[in-house]
Amino acid sequence: MKFLLNSTRIIVAILFLLSGFIKAIDPLGTSFKLTEYFEESVLNLPFLIDYSLPIALFVIGLEIFLGIFLLIGTRNKLIFLLLFGLIIFFSFLTFYSAYFNKVTDCGCFGDAIKLTPWESFYKNVVLFVFIIPLIFFRNQIFVHFGSKIRISLIFITLFSSIILVYFGLFHLPLVDFRAYKVGANILEGMKTAKELGLPESKTQMIYTLKNKKLSEEKQVTDEQYINENWWEKPEWEIDESKTEEKVLTKGYEPPIKDFIINCDAKEVTHDLLNQQKLVLITSYKPDDISEEAFLVLKKMKQDLEKEKIKVVFVAPKPLKNTQICTMDETVLKTMIRANPGIMLIEKATILKEYHWRDLPSSRKIISYFE
Repeated sequence: MKFLLNSTRIIVAILFLLSGFIKAIDPLGTSFKLTEYFEESVLNLPFLIDYSLPIALFVIGLEIFLGIFLLIGTRNKLIFLLLFGLIIFFSFLTFYSAYFNKVTDCGCFGDAIKLTPWESFYKNVVLFVFIIPLIFFRNQIFVHFGSKIRISLIFITLFSSIILVYFGLFHLPLVDFRAYKVGANILEGMKTAKELGLPESKTQMIYTLKNKKLSEEKQVTDEQYINENWWEKPEWEIDESKTEEKVLTKGYEPPIKDFIINCDAKEVTHDLLNQQKLVLITSYKPDDISEEAFLVLKKMKQDLEKEKIKVVFVAPKPLKNTQICTMDETVLKTMIRANPGIMLIEKATILKEYHWRDLPSSRKIISYFE
């Protein structure tokens, strides 16, 4: 009994530490995922969107805190109650997004390990089953190490997590799990299953139809909608807000999606990516760019353009008195965890990425293209 109890404790502790540290590497990514959950179309908690980052940091800290205390063999009742509360919270979140098909990637392990909401929910159910006996039989838990070693392990764990969070917030993540990491070819990452000769995902659209006269609702598939001539029935209309796409069979999905750059109302994606020397300045919140960052980027742009290097500023919307191209905000958030960030690209391959605070000299940037 004791062996089984302590084995499950170690498994739970490792999973919480793994989840917490992966999130700590990329805290902005975690906050972006929480923002998705808080949107009106999901949990309808828009007032929490502005607090996504503090909430993300709290969840990260709590996961790591609980994981290390569980690993060293704590018997503190409060630790187990917090553990129980957190797993209930995660279970609700993943079940809700899976059942209502709201968020397709739960973000439980960041970009390192991709889990669907259903996969994550089942994982949480298993953890729930593991945690229940730990709560009731916590007095049988082995206490590892002496007090000095336990304190040292707690200090090292918390200190290392703070370092990871610091770099993730004020520089770039120390480990990059994204599809846009250095060395990745964007055009290759955009290729579809058909282009690569791989099995494609099969999906089905589910329409919610509303009767204008009877206030009645029906759900039909896209095939039923056509075959049963619902489009010919004027009293029925599609409620676009409730339209869902159901995955029937999972096939290959390109890691890079919706990478589209528009300049002057014209798509120039492939033209830019085929450039021999391209520098992308990205910003998912251009209004929040500091004056200091603008001055740094302005000087870099002037220096690089003298050397015939193409420099393009991309953001979700135009800025006053600034010539920029536009991209989808979600894509910009995914590309680089900086506002603004800088990407050096050669023939669609990402050479280097920088947070604006860590931007090297213009001469150094030029040397990467030589």
